[in-house]
Amino acid sequence: MEFNILILVIIAAASVISNLCITYFIKQQSNYDVNNKSTGISFSSLSNRFYNVNRFENIIVLTRSYLLRFSLISLFLLIVAVLLYGDMGLSIEFLSKFILLNILLVIGVVDFFAFKIPNKLIILLFIYLVIIQVFNVSNTIVINLIATILIVGLFLMVNVFTENRRGKTSIGYGDIKLIGMLTLIFDVPLSIIGIWFSALAALPGFYFLKLVNSKFRYSPKVPFGFFIFFSFSLIIIFQDYILELCYKYGV
Repeated sequence: MEFNILILVIIAAASVISNLCITYFIKQQSNYDVNNKSTGISFSSLSNRFYNVNRFENIIVLTRSYLLRFSLISLFLLIVAVLLYGDMGLSIEFLSKFILLNILLVIGVVDFFAFKIPNKLIILLFIYLVIIQVFNVSNTIVINLIATILIVGLFLMVNVFTENRRGKTSIGYGDIKLIGMLTLIFDVPLSIIGIWFSALAALPGFYFLKLVNSKFRYSPKVPFGFFIFFSFSLIIIFQDYILELCYKYGV
């Protein structure tokens, strides 16, 4: 009984903290957009749309959006906690992966709404990396660092090429920083699979968003950080199975 209560407390605390962080970063980005006269869509712009509507109706609409987001995030974290616990029980590894999933969740949702990955969240990932290296020194960190330099360098060269040819980048620099941090955190095969699957899911996923969400209908921006979150969540949850396939086929 105590264990069940502890798991529920962890999930509830994670849900509250994740939602607070998401709200903070989206509002922060919203203020940035207003100051720079950007056309980014966020929760504050949503509230502006209802400026001329009755304030009580405005509050109801915004409350529903927050409650829906909170419910979906809580459900996601509950499913993740159950899957992780089934593999490793309540352990340091469980907490480590659950925390990483929470950070990626915040990054993915913020990028989905604000089309930006704040540097503070990248720094939070770096702090996570330092902590896990202190408590669980990995022999692959040097290899991961070399892979990070190569992968980040490749994306930067692609951006330089597309900027010169088309006047715009192919991938956001926030996305590149996120990919670099994840390449440092994960073993090279998992990093490559995660990046590949993110790119594979982004194209059909974005066109699906265009069909079901009017926000994306005429937007040229792709919330790639959201698809990175989705892909690496699968990597974290099914890491053992993915590594087994990699070793089986000699990847």
